[in-house]
Amino acid sequence: MTHLQNHITTKKYPHGWFHNEMTEMPAVLGLLEDVKGKKILDLGCGSGIYAKLLTKKGAIVKGFDISPEMIRIAKQENPNLDLKVGTADKIPFNEKFDIVLASLVVHYIKDWSKMFKEIRRVLKDEGILIFSTGNPMSESVERVKYKGKTFRVYGGYFNERKLHYKWDTPTGKTDVFAYHITYETLVNLHTASCVASTTTN
Repeated sequence: MTHLQNHITTKKYPHGWFHNEMTEMPAVLGLLEDVKGKKILDLGCGSGIYAKLLTKKGAIVKGFDISPEMIRIAKQENPNLDLKVGTADKIPFNEKFDIVLASLVVHYIKDWSKMFKEIRRVLKDEGILIFSTGNPMSESVERVKYKGKTFRVYGGYFNERKLHYKWDTPTGKTDVFAYHITYETLVNLHTASCVASTTTN
């Protein structure tokens, strides 16, 4: 599942989303630095915002998303790019990339092991994976009423679980599912992937 809020940063919805454009995107673009001539795979490309930005910077970008509707929008925004419908556990490309970018998408993926295996398959030996995700602490906020007042408290952080949201989209409400994991699990999954990559290469 991709982040449908990307839809509001297209030509039709140009005002953007504060978190994406003021925090996440500058941080990711800062990590990418000079991408001219680099082959980049936009994993979970959504409506193609990063694809457009990176192409303007001289990168050779291809991408995919699980949502046919998002790919339709992305192709409207990027008519000359190779953008496909696909999933992170079965990446629809067989070539090798210098960089794999997964912006605010990994928390929608249940099996990170399969995702990392597929990323290793399409990433060059000296390639780079850059991914971003939400703060697991923010997923643990609960509203508790006490003496007629409502307080926001943190609870359930260690309860790794499937989350259900309802998002407002241009076509109505959409059910969105994500997976809450702790920082410890996130680091362990990534570390295990790095070890597996070193062993298999």
